[in-house]
Amino acid sequence: MFGASGVQGLPWELLDIGHLSARYPSWGAYLGEGAVVGQVCHLNGTRFLIVRAASDSVAENSLKEFKQSFAENAAHAAKVVHGVLERARRS
Repeated sequence: MFGASGVQGLPWELLDIGHLSARYPSWGAYLGEGAVVGQVCHLNGTRFLIVRAASDSVAENSLKEFKQSFAENAAHAAKVVHGVLERARRS
């Protein structure tokens, strides 16, 4: 969803709920547990960030591809989280 560019050049509008809903109509299916965390954080005035990854690949070698790309994808997710936290710290 954020592409391979990491945080540099990240289009921040991708973090907008309306944009996500329009672009990924079924995105809500991945957010059940996150909604609970968000509600608890909201009620307690605590900021939170949830990062999820999903794959829609059903190819025969999907598990192998997932294992091979896991470290790279985790690194991209970490860059996104770091960028969001840096941006929040400065604002």
